[in-house]
Amino acid sequence: MFCVLKHLVLCGLLEGFVLGVLASKQDIGQPDCSYDYLDRCGQDLFLWHTDADNVRAPITATELEEHCERQDAAETCVRARAENCTAGLVKGTIRFFLDAIRDEFETRCDPTTAQHDAYLRIAPCLNKLSDKLRNCSIDFILSTDRAANDSIGKPLREKIPPVCCNFAFYTECMCTAVRTCGEDAETFMRSILTTIAGDFVNGACGSYEPNSEVCKLHKRQNKNIATSLENSSYKDIHTFVSALDKLAISLSSR
Repeated sequence: MFCVLKHLVLCGLLEGFVLGVLASKQDIGQPDCSYDYLDRCGQDLFLWHTDADNVRAPITATELEEHCERQDAAETCVRARAENCTAGLVKGTIRFFLDAIRDEFETRCDPTTAQHDAYLRIAPCLNKLSDKLRNCSIDFILSTDRAANDSIGKPLREKIPPVCCNFAFYTECMCTAVRTCGEDAETFMRSILTTIAGDFVNGACGSYEPNSEVCKLHKRQNKNIATSLENSSYKDIHTFVSALDKLAISLSSR
């Protein structure tokens, strides 16, 4: 029963992710429930800003301050959409998720904290890794698309391992990419991703490490997934938020 509950909560959190990742702050008006609105609402919800083929992080105190203002506005926008468009478990999970995100960026954005200074020390190096970080995201999108398509008609217990393994591979890819920036950068990245995942996903997916047998099997099954946006298999979804949306739908479907 506990495992079933964790899986249901994981579904809710994934839906919560859908309300957050890669949306952009423009003249967006009142919240509606479309994903087009979402895409215009929160691109700055997280630390990295994606613009065309570039993934960029603020590298100076001034840039960080400006991004923190955008991040605050994006979180407020995404939260308003969640309040307007969701209910029950999904709404509660999104609140938990957004609370964790806000706690992280409010600490990092406060110039009196050690986290603020620690980030600025590693920011220039992190910012040079745009291509590697983008490739990690593309791999996650592609593998998620494949997993969601393959999960149709399967019971929930068979849908969870690919979800958890994909998150594990994504975390490992991102942390490996920033390892060249030093131990502090890797620690920072892992902390950010742990915050993004939240306690629910971390709890539900705790045993799914990249080198676990189940994830090794999943990786072999997906070894032919390409890492190019132009690849013919890259049809259904094209952004991180779409990947998480498709995950939520696949996990919720019977």
